[in-house]
Amino acid sequence: MNETRIKQIIAETARETAKTTVLQLKAAGILQDGGKTAYEKTETLLRQYTELSKVDQPYARRVVQEIDDCLAGAADDPYADVIRLYYFGGLTNEACADMLCCDERTCRRNRKKLVQAFSSRLASDDFIRELLL
Repeated sequence: MNETRIKQIIAETARETAKTTVLQLKAAGILQDGGKTAYEKTETLLRQYTELSKVDQPYARRVVQEIDDCLAGAADDPYADVIRLYYFGGLTNEACADMLCCDERTCRRNRKKLVQAFSSRLASDDFIRELLL
């Protein structure tokens, strides 16, 4: 097989992967859904983190990496673990508050603050466009 044919196969595969990615993002309600806010889209991605981390596709790896980067950026926040506990661990606000030794309202308020901060990256048009490339 010559180099031109190999490049053609790679380009076709990339296009098919992009199409699949778009369909998956639309199905998850993340892409082109005027009914969801950036906050809601971010929560959807955070809830899907555990499953996405098991998928060996470029879009999934990219989403997982971006979430990991958001968490790393929030490492100094004393309530950053609430994201892992609530979204990845499936704990309730009350259980998260118990684990973090704080009031449930404090836990919920700080979780929302972190999700809002993450949404500027995870639900941005630039990030979504990057996923489609």
